[in-house]
Amino acid sequence: MTAPIIVSNPFIQLLASMLSFIVLASVIGQAQFNLVLPVSITQIREIELGDIYNAKNNTCTLTINSRTGNACAISDSALGEIQLLGNEEQSVLVKVSGSNSSLVEFTPLLPNGTQQQLFSLSTNAAIYIGGEITVISDENVGKGNISYTIEVNYQ
Repeated sequence: MTAPIIVSNPFIQLLASMLSFIVLASVIGQAQFNLVLPVSITQIREIELGDIYNAKNNTCTLTINSRTGNACAISDSALGEIQLLGNEEQSVLVKVSGSNSSLVEFTPLLPNGTQQQLFSLSTNAAIYIGGEITVISDENVGKGNISYTIEVNYQ
């Protein structure tokens, strides 16, 4: 058993009595969240821009409505198609960005004609993608391809 400590200093006695009146307060906060399935993207069909005239600064644009431009040669073309899977009835923002090569500059286009669009997911959310290609160098001819990026985020 230990003996109580007797403090004779009045200052320390005052300090000790003040410390006994300290009151702590606390609260429990809440955090909200929504568990969702990760969005998956599957490319169903590549964009087929068709034959492009190899003339510097000429452009060919493929949209959901048409294929136009001074670089568009008469040929078959087709919109690309991607499929999104995730939480049904959730909204996602889809963004696409293009790229350049030494020969062409490519800008992908969503159905609204821009590079970003809001979609509501459904059982088979098919999204069609077109694009604009501009010839920046007319040095080579032949088949080619160019990559683009698709980004999908829940909203």
